[in-house]
Amino acid sequence: MTRYLGKGRKAGERGRRKASHRRADGAASLSCPSHQKGAGSDWIVGLGGGGREPRRCRCYCYESCKPVQQPSAFGSMKVSRDKDGSKVTTVVATPGQGPDRPQEVSYTDTKVIGNGSFGVVYQAKLCDSGELVAIKKVLQDKRFKNRELQIMRKLDHCNIVRLRYFFYSSGEKKDEVYLNLVLDYVPETVYRVARHYSRAKQTLPMIFVKLYMYQLFRSLAYIHSFGICHRDIKPQNLLLDPDTAVLKLCDFGSAKQLVRGEPNVSYICSRYYRAPELIFGATDYTSSIDVWSAGCVLAELLLGQPIFPGDSGVDQLVEIIKGS
Repeated sequence: MTRYLGKGRKAGERGRRKASHRRADGAASLSCPSHQKGAGSDWIVGLGGGGREPRRCRCYCYESCKPVQQPSAFGSMKVSRDKDGSKVTTVVATPGQGPDRPQEVSYTDTKVIGNGSFGVVYQAKLCDSGELVAIKKVLQDKRFKNRELQIMRKLDHCNIVRLRYFFYSSGEKKDEVYLNLVLDYVPETVYRVARHYSRAKQTLPMIFVKLYMYQLFRSLAYIHSFGICHRDIKPQNLLLDPDTAVLKLCDFGSAKQLVRGEPNVSYICSRYYRAPELIFGATDYTSSIDVWSAGCVLAELLLGQPIFPGDSGVDQLVEIIKGS
């Protein structure tokens, strides 16, 4: 299963952050909508294979207290049937790139391919082109901009999953609003490919290691040129087209445009791929934390297993020191 909405790697890694759920990144102490509804700490965004990972607070998904006008296209959704009797959903969506010119988009063959405490990911087929897309539906606080949406609208690169459209829809409860991101659908992940070789007690061919890492570093060079730090680089967030071997970086739910002097949340990134400064609680880090994570991915592809498999922050540091 492709990764857009996250499940992680390993049951033993489960952990709860004992936090007050205050907004991170130096913002005001406003809780994210899921915490207001009592959902607790969790995380999503990414699709794809395997296991569990540490739970983590997603309050940092929202920018600092910037009110957002209610979208004019909000709630414009209708359902019909095509000539074969298949359900067709038509929404008024805004293109991911370019001017804000809402247009009707119809899709069919919708099915759930991922879910979590914060949302659901569907696979669907666009009616006009027949292309498969992934639709990530996440709870949205109408008071704030969604950082993932703002960042993805800036990005246009062959090694980054493309935001085709976005639209808003209402939930079952009153005043519940969902943001729907229509993304490229990519069927595989680096994690699943590496796991396939590991289970067969084989090593990933070096040509694939080089090919995947080259494309990953291309994507990182691109987002870092905008000052954007991904903050969750790991094999599950690297989508793969099995026919072309093209890699696409996904899951920008943790990403942020870093600003010098502005504090950032340190409880970020999945444990096996966390840079030492994050484990020490640094809040003034740079995009170099992505490079550390990418190095951990490289080592994992070569070794067939994570290079620093710690069960806690302290254990993680011990593993790093042992390996240095």
